[in-house]
Amino acid sequence: MRLPAKICLCLLTTLLTCVSAWGTCARAQSNDDLSEALKKYDYPWYDADRDQLKPLASKSEAFPKSDGRNEIELGKVKKATPKTPPTSPTVGNSWFDGFDIAPLFMAILVTVIVLAVAFLFYKFLDVESSTEDNGAARRKKLLSESIEQLPFDLKEGNGDFRSLAQQAYQSGDLRRAFIFLYSHVLVTLDQNERITLKKGKTNRQYLKEVWEDPKLSSYFKSVMLPFESAFFGDHDPAPDQFQRCWEGLENFHSHLGQPEGGSA
Repeated sequence: MRLPAKICLCLLTTLLTCVSAWGTCARAQSNDDLSEALKKYDYPWYDADRDQLKPLASKSEAFPKSDGRNEIELGKVKKATPKTPPTSPTVGNSWFDGFDIAPLFMAILVTVIVLAVAFLFYKFLDVESSTEDNGAARRKKLLSESIEQLPFDLKEGNGDFRSLAQQAYQSGDLRRAFIFLYSHVLVTLDQNERITLKKGKTNRQYLKEVWEDPKLSSYFKSVMLPFESAFFGDHDPAPDQFQRCWEGLENFHSHLGQPEGGSA
C-alpha cells in the first residue's frame, strides 16, 4: 500500500498557506496598533482621518497669515473618546476575526507528521512483501541439478532411483538396491529443500541438517548406515534391512508432503 504523492503535496501546500496567512495576520495587527498610536497626537505630517501622511509644504511657499498660527502646539494630545481595547488580536473584517489559528496550525503539523510516518511504514511493508514474493517466485531446483551433486556417479536409467532400487532388490542385488535407495532419499530431500546436496559433503553433515526433525532424521539414519556398510565396506546388507527401509519410504514421502511416488 502506497500513499499517492499528490496527497502529501496537497497537505504540504495547505501547511504553507496557513503559515503565510498567520504572518499576514500578524503584520496587519501590527499596522493597526501603529495607526491607533498615531491618532493620539496631532502631528502636522499625519492625517488621522485618512490614516496617511500629509504633503509637506515647500520652504518657498507663502503661508497665509493667521493670528492664531503661533498658538499651535506640536504634539498636543487630542481629546478623544477612549476606546475599549480589544480582548484578542483581530484582523479587520476577515474570516480570521476572533479565531486563534495556533491550534489549527498544530493540528495540521501533527497530521502531516502522522501521514509521513504512515507512508514510511507502509513503504517498508511493501518492500518486505516484494522480497517474499521474489523468494516464492524463484525457480525450483531441477532434478538433474540435484543428481549432479550426488557423492557418486550413477549413470543408470533416467534418475528414477526408486524404481532402480526396487529392480535391484527383486534381482537379489541388495548392495546396489541400498545405493539406489539412498540416492533417492538424498535427491528427494534436496528437491524439498530439507538438505543442500553438494559434492564433498559427508553423510554426517546431511544427517545434521535433518537432525531437528526426529522422524526425518530417524529414517535417514536407517537408510544411511546400511548404505555406508554396502558402499564403503563392500558388505551385503540383510534382506530384512532393505525391506524395513522400503516399507518406511511411504511415510518418508508423506512426512515431506509428497505422494509415495514423489520426485526422484
